[in-house]
Amino acid sequence: MDENDIPHTYEERMAIALRIIDAAKQEGIPEQDLLIDPITVPIGTSPQNSQTVLKMVSELTRNGIKTILGISNISYGLPYREAANCAFFAEAMQAGVSAVIINPNQGTMMGTYVAHGAIRGFDKGCRKYIAYYESVPGDAMVSRPMPKSSMLDLEKLSLGEAIEKGYPKAAVSAVQKLLETHEKPVDIINHEIAETLDSISAKFKEKKIYLPQLLMSSEAVNAAFNVLHDKLGFAGSQEEGNQEVLLATIQGNFQNVGKHILHLLLRHCGYTVTDLGSNVSAETVVQNALEHHARVVALSALLPFAIPEMKKCVEEVHRKVPDCKIIAGGPMLTEKDVKDIGADCWAPNAVEAIHFVRQVFADKK
Repeated sequence: MDENDIPHTYEERMAIALRIIDAAKQEGIPEQDLLIDPITVPIGTSPQNSQTVLKMVSELTRNGIKTILGISNISYGLPYREAANCAFFAEAMQAGVSAVIINPNQGTMMGTYVAHGAIRGFDKGCRKYIAYYESVPGDAMVSRPMPKSSMLDLEKLSLGEAIEKGYPKAAVSAVQKLLETHEKPVDIINHEIAETLDSISAKFKEKKIYLPQLLMSSEAVNAAFNVLHDKLGFAGSQEEGNQEVLLATIQGNFQNVGKHILHLLLRHCGYTVTDLGSNVSAETVVQNALEHHARVVALSALLPFAIPEMKKCVEEVHRKVPDCKIIAGGPMLTEKDVKDIGADCWAPNAVEAIHFVRQVFADKK
């Protein structure tokens, strides 16, 4: 990554890696002492993320550069994460990764490691593999039947169904049909869309749907709003005053997945959104909160080491903009962490943040 966040393409990431190698040479650091992390990004946000990382590992290894990967990031937001983690771990070892960050107490991960060694011929006589599985009682693997596919008649889906199932074209068709029946755009938003988002929120919280499904639903919502835009636009939701939300990924963190989802959902709910980006300092957040007279600031962080910076940010915003409410979230932040730093709301996911934002602006009316 660089100052512009984590690039999406292989070419951009490799260019950064090469700059790191050149800078290290200028400082007298030999290539064999480098350990480069291509940065694992969840496949739930794009199926190309894993291939980009694996291609980098393969190319850097071919040129004698050591690599390291955090394995479990690949499955963030997915059900049965161990399956995806193990598959990615095996692919990474095949590509030549030098070191990995895994939980060595997780049987499936270590099983993947010893099985790879046996298959690749690194474990003579499969001794390590046999010794490992001799210590595992019974059948360590649980099989799950593959779900049967079903054909949907997309034209017959309601708007709520199209959004929940993540079909943008079906959402467009459903909105157009509602408009043809003289349904008011504001009623479509407040009932069909808002109620569906509430349902999605509950299912996401209960882990009945997962990150990729949430993203597909967001795309369907986006398609629906594009149809409604000319009929209503977003101005109607701003009549009650300043309904602006500031977003920022706190300094030291570059993971934007959750923030991007929240940004999209906030816009679809009619709020003005100012996204300050990633790796944002507490001073920048405070400055923008003052300039925008912010009522809500949403902070995200991927890793716990950002908590001190987040705490500093919360304290300064509360001191200088006392009416501003602060949301804090991130996959590694617990409710206790958020309470300790003094934030007003813990948002384990984007839809929980939406509920809090609605409450803040409702209370201000």
